[in-house]
Amino acid sequence: MSADFNIRPYHPSDVNTVIALFQRSIHDLGAEYYSKAQLAAWAPEEVDPEAWQQKLSTAHTLIAEADRHILGFISFYTEENTSGYIDLLYCCPRHIRRGVAGTLYKQAEAILCSEGANTVHSHVSLSAQAFFTQQGFVTEQLETVHRREVELTRHAMRKALSKSPV
Repeated sequence: MSADFNIRPYHPSDVNTVIALFQRSIHDLGAEYYSKAQLAAWAPEEVDPEAWQQKLSTAHTLIAEADRHILGFISFYTEENTSGYIDLLYCCPRHIRRGVAGTLYKQAEAILCSEGANTVHSHVSLSAQAFFTQQGFVTEQLETVHRREVELTRHAMRKALSKSPV
């Protein structure tokens, strides 16, 4: 695992960089699993930065950063104090397999546990399924969802959280 980055809270000034990282990650890392039409529906060129700002600011959002460059981010929240939900977890394609996503996930899990969550779940792309499995998640079902009238397949995954202190 790499230690040449730090984790910090999301700042509103990060929004455009986070959006660009999201789009690049999906188009680069998802290309093996999804068609060009599916990728364009999932991460279109035109997005609403205000909607992203709202989404990222109302959840717990953490940023992995090195030398003022954002390497990845995670956005999550606790539902009814018993279950956590990982909404977004994306890394810059140049920084995958360097511990960025794993470190972000571990910090999110620690926060969720401190808030009383006993499980965590997420809707996971085909390209991210192996990572989530390595973190201890299991697939509950394979789902088909529609984004901009295009079908996408994803995994509904869940993990039981440990009650031991983090």
